[in-house]
Amino acid sequence: INAEYGVRRALDGLTLEKDCVDGKKIYVYGEGWNFGEVANNARGVNATQINLAGTGLGTFNDRIRDAIRGGNPFGDLREQGFATGLFCDPSNFTNQQGNAEAQRNRLLMLTDWLKTGLAGGLKNYKFTDRSGNQVSGEQVKYGDALAGYTLDPQETINYTSAHDNETIWDAVQSKASEKDNLADRVRINNLALSLVILSRTLR
Repeated sequence: INAEYGVRRALDGLTLEKDCVDGKKIYVYGEGWNFGEVANNARGVNATQINLAGTGLGTFNDRIRDAIRGGNPFGDLREQGFATGLFCDPSNFTNQQGNAEAQRNRLLMLTDWLKTGLAGGLKNYKFTDRSGNQVSGEQVKYGDALAGYTLDPQETINYTSAHDNETIWDAVQSKASEKDNLADRVRINNLALSLVILSRTLR
């Protein structure tokens, strides 16, 4: 992570007068994933989402992506999320995965991820969670990680329709209920994109 700080310091030292560029206006970001040979700082402190809090360096926010779309890049493409119909407009696939109560509980968990993401992934953002408790973003679990991991909204890049996965429109085709017509699917697509646009983050 020292290299990342070094990059930031070097860029911050660039000036319009001397270098014809204001280095403080250059944004640095990366994926920040915690996996593979660098997982859990196996090779020293790495530039992962959790480690970059407070640096001003950005990472892609998979928490809000998974909350909005449902599932994740490694699961079944048909898993529904907040925008794609979980509990409120379940597909046949979703109904086979759990009853209405299980779907509701999952949707409420995704909503906690979404609230954290809408607030820029802030660790210290306080809100009322699905159980009615006051929590901070870092108290919300995203698997084994924290849902809230930033100290500044510029440290997260919220997305739902980019990067390695299908576009959100492609995902809607796999996830939406079979009874949803084209107009319904357009609305689902627009809702998913709107959540990112209205979030407090770089996008």
